[in-house]
Amino acid sequence: MPTSSPQNSANTPLAIASSTPVSSKPTLPLKAIRMVDARNGWALTASSILKTVDGGLHWNDMAPANAEINRDARGQFMSMQDSWIAIGPANQQEGPGITVLRTTDGGVSWQRSSIPDPTAPRVDIPHFINMKQGWLEMSSTPGAGSAGSDIWHSTDGGQTWTKLASNKSSNGLNLGYVTGISFRDALLGIATGNLGAGGDNTYVLNASHAWATDT
Repeated sequence: MPTSSPQNSANTPLAIASSTPVSSKPTLPLKAIRMVDARNGWALTASSILKTVDGGLHWNDMAPANAEINRDARGQFMSMQDSWIAIGPANQQEGPGITVLRTTDGGVSWQRSSIPDPTAPRVDIPHFINMKQGWLEMSSTPGAGSAGSDIWHSTDGGQTWTKLASNKSSNGLNLGYVTGISFRDALLGIATGNLGAGGDNTYVLNASHAWATDT
């Protein structure tokens, strides 16, 4: 049974002033959308973080300057105040690592943190269960029919991250290309991946902080 071997991210969160919102209707395809209620909601495109307060008639671009959002960015919109955007490198290039943007004031300001995972440029949707506890699953680009996956965990709302598991044989999961992650609480979660010709795989994190294959 593989067990986790935590590895801390070396990053210093930086407050980023938001760009001035400009009312507009989205002109690019939406990658994600979440309406919190009938009037208020968020959306993500390949270049913008959008927010509406009138049921989608008008949208404001709340992305901070130099956000470098691209088509592979993924977002979780918990409320009208709290959101996380995970951004992998453009064109899924290995090396730069992952950037996570977080706002707690509806996009007026953003905090940036970095996850130094140079071999896993493909990122999944952030999964926060509250304002503190969150997870992020990412994978390398498929090569020779396989891909490696890492799982990172934050206990401070995304300011810092610790690697819980890796596809490396010494401490990791055999997930392949990531397809999803979900946690009920800090002790019980599930992660899924696709192994290509090897089929799908599912792992469960239990109260002993050990990952086991769900058969």
